[in-house]
Amino acid sequence: MIVDYAIEGAPIDKSKYQELGFTFGDLDVRKREKKSKSGKNDGFEIVCDFTGFLINNENDVLTVFPKHFPAKKENIENDSHLLFNVLMKAQNKKPVSMIGQNTTNNFQSDYPFDPFFRVYDYFSEFGLLFEDRKLIKPNQGGRIKWKETISKGEFYVERGKTVLFPFYYERKYNFSTFLTEAMIFAIDYTLMKFKYFIDLSDTGREFPDFDFLGSKDYVVEVLHSYKETEFKDSKIELLDALIAFFTQIKAGGNYYLKHYSFKSVWENMVKEFLNGNFESFTSGELKLKSNVRKARFKKPTFYPNSLNDSHYFQPDYYFVDELRNQIIFDAKYYSKVHGMNYKQICYNMFLEGYIGKEYPDNTKSSAVFPKSVLSGMGGYPTSDISYYGYIERERSSKSIAPKYNNVFSALILPSEERKRRQHFQLSSIYAEGDPNLFISEEYFNIKEVMQYYVNNRFVITNDK
Repeated sequence: MIVDYAIEGAPIDKSKYQELGFTFGDLDVRKREKKSKSGKNDGFEIVCDFTGFLINNENDVLTVFPKHFPAKKENIENDSHLLFNVLMKAQNKKPVSMIGQNTTNNFQSDYPFDPFFRVYDYFSEFGLLFEDRKLIKPNQGGRIKWKETISKGEFYVERGKTVLFPFYYERKYNFSTFLTEAMIFAIDYTLMKFKYFIDLSDTGREFPDFDFLGSKDYVVEVLHSYKETEFKDSKIELLDALIAFFTQIKAGGNYYLKHYSFKSVWENMVKEFLNGNFESFTSGELKLKSNVRKARFKKPTFYPNSLNDSHYFQPDYYFVDELRNQIIFDAKYYSKVHGMNYKQICYNMFLEGYIGKEYPDNTKSSAVFPKSVLSGMGGYPTSDISYYGYIERERSSKSIAPKYNNVFSALILPSEERKRRQHFQLSSIYAEGDPNLFISEEYFNIKEVMQYYVNNRFVITNDK
């Protein structure tokens, strides 16, 4: 059962969970200074430093939700299932970064979920029915197949006698029983072990008596032998998945799924959420509307330094709306915002006079130049200096003008509820009022973002 939950970035009673049989790795927790209300150091606390799951020997589960997840005891099973689905979807988008033994520092799991899902995909499409096999090989024992022996063997003369060698034998393999039971074990064992996360139907068959976990090497050897005689792509893929499953699975003990950089998952989820539900950015506020799909936020690269074309900036989300406003958002996976976000302020300043992507950032770009540039410069620009000089002259003569009206910026942060607040507004002490130098903090309910990421459904709550 799921016995409790924790929140990434929040204090955790490590010793309490260790007594319950949960094992923490070196990267799972860290010490953090505690601050009193006066700001002084008030000792240290242990905080959780990952998102995911720990499973002990008794199949009890400790769920660690991402920062600011609105967790409640009464919803812990449904919420754990949601988190599992989020991690699985993120894994499918970047399979090299997650799940299984070949993991990176970002995501680690000691259970072969990827092979399991491949086995289940085969089961969903083809079921569990297999035919037995008759294999014909030399020197294997069994019933001699004279046709194959005569056609494939060679005749030798030994002591005046003609000898045929080698003999080919027919041997029947119980392919159907073994492969069916291997699939049943992989599917039903996994669903039993992780029934709180995986909402799939079991095979409906009797659980095998054979000790698959205790005979992993033998099982993998047999599966490899079957693969050598298989020519159908779907069955080869199934055998590969089963081989990977039984190679990677360990015989009992604790299991874990741990993501050490949920920031990247948050960024991907927010992108899908914005592209589905962004309505507008007006009066310094981001407005959402369920499933309008008006926006196509991208992650473009800009090169603003004319002296060094290796310098660039890249907002997380960039979109030009129907009113020719540049919308720039950055996802921040923070527990709390500290200080000014200088990067976001720079985005506004850089792009306020932007003339559009049809004008390449430099002459090294492979982009096509506008006909006006080719005509005005008498051909393809040959150097950055001459190209930038041309653009500056055209700006001065008003032949080229900034393409966009405004730049609107916001930070997108996780929260227990939908809310917003102002982050930055340029003081009149430093410049006359500039609407482009306004940045808001837009807090999204992280649970709603996760739900949309999994099933593309969103119901607005408290989007004032």
